[in-house]
Amino acid sequence: MSLLGLLAFWLFILFAAALQWTAFHDGMELWFGLSISMATVAFAIFYLFGLSIFAAPVVFYGAYVAWGWPWYQAVLLAAPAVVITSILLRFRGIKGVFSRV
Repeated sequence: MSLLGLLAFWLFILFAAALQWTAFHDGMELWFGLSISMATVAFAIFYLFGLSIFAAPVVFYGAYVAWGWPWYQAVLLAAPAVVITSILLRFRGIKGVFSRV
């Protein structure tokens, strides 16, 4: 069963990466007028060298403007780790308020 869960996790990661790449391509095309090959090179450079913070606004722009997604879905696609971390930190803060330590 754990193998099935691991497979599902990696399929989800690949699907999310494909969505991010597609949104990045559409964002680069609309925002900067770059072709698919230049967008692919820029995407690879950003993610290979740990510069994904520079790709997140373009992914957001592609999902929000090109695809017409609501802003909260575009943010979740562009920066999922930031959103999940902020939610978990809020739960930690709420727990600290109500604890009697």
